[in-house]
Amino acid sequence: MANSVYFNPRQLGALKRIGDVLLPAGGDFPAFSHTGALAHIDEMMAPAHPDDIRDLKTVLLLLSLMPTPVLAFLLRRCMAAHGQNHWLAVPLRQLDIGLRGIVYSLYYANQCGEDGQGTVFAAMDYQLHCTADY
Repeated sequence: MANSVYFNPRQLGALKRIGDVLLPAGGDFPAFSHTGALAHIDEMMAPAHPDDIRDLKTVLLLLSLMPTPVLAFLLRRCMAAHGQNHWLAVPLRQLDIGLRGIVYSLYYANQCGEDGQGTVFAAMDYQLHCTADY
């Protein structure tokens, strides 16, 4: 597992499990944990406000205590909250947006292998070509 300046191994493990629930392997796409994207969490968190990092650490610690099926259920409830208006919907939506933002940003950055290039762009058949207009 990746080492982090901001997160302990338990918190990183929770983030890895969250990533695998949100982005499981399918077709040519690797599971979140198979990309190695978690190694770049410190780069992503560097500009974050210290209070936000502290709060995220607390959330990840609490989520780390949940068995994976319970965690998956919670994440499904968070996603379903986007169409609801009950009193718990707002914090569930915020949790969903926050966790998805972190996981998706790491996954789709494609900075996954030792050489900094992963298999996510290859699975999407994403190729960037630039040519001059002159």
